[in-house]
Amino acid sequence: MDAALKWTLNCSGRKVEDVLYMYGSTLKYEHLCHSFVLDPWDKTYEQKSVFTTAEIQEIKSSKSKKMPAIDDKVLKYLDEYKELKSSAQVRHFINRLQPWDANFDRKESHDMDWIRHSYYTMVRELERGGIDDDNNSETWLLAHIWTIVDRVFDDVQLDVVRGENSSHASSSRKNKERVPQGDEKLQKKKMGPRLDLILRRKRLEFGAGEAGKQTDDTDSKLLQERDLKLPKALKDMMMLLKNERGSADGLRVVGLLQYGW
Repeated sequence: MDAALKWTLNCSGRKVEDVLYMYGSTLKYEHLCHSFVLDPWDKTYEQKSVFTTAEIQEIKSSKSKKMPAIDDKVLKYLDEYKELKSSAQVRHFINRLQPWDANFDRKESHDMDWIRHSYYTMVRELERGGIDDDNNSETWLLAHIWTIVDRVFDDVQLDVVRGENSSHASSSRKNKERVPQGDEKLQKKKMGPRLDLILRRKRLEFGAGEAGKQTDDTDSKLLQERDLKLPKALKDMMMLLKNERGSADGLRVVGLLQYGW
């Protein structure tokens, strides 16, 4: 890697990529640092004295982006649900015509319409019963509960792809050296990781998500997907977007974790 492209920390003068490389060379098992992906919330870095506390703080604050504020009218509509004490009250409120229902404008009122749809979905599930049944599979949760998350993107020009689909961006990286057969037989095309959710527009991907039943932060599936599988896929998506536009400045990809209900 060109030294001029490496990230030099102001507080110490050390280069992040060099630190990650040196730490990765000491590990027996795969870690995000092997992919040059840095999670500053990974407690390992401070516990193993890989980075100092000051360095971690600088990394966390570098080019940080604030979450967008919720529109006042959306927040006001959402707050009205807080006063409702039963499913019957929620149903009554849901069925009440809102000012934005007249001449409904999808662009202007999508978020409030999504809130209403989400509450209606949950009310039906709660009335049916068994929402917290341990026998409910991950597939059941995807179909009955987590579909709410899919619908929040209805006003964006994206396809929400579910069902253990392979990442195009990761597949592209894995196959960049693939060549037509000649002296050797054509190699089988390598697939990217299968993800529970992908935000895709044509061949470009802008985010991904993983899902599971367990909510314990020490669950093995959660640790594997949150701390390795998902971030690596997001890096591939970021790099493909960077190559498409020529720069990574201002680019963001979104990672979603859906565990439990």
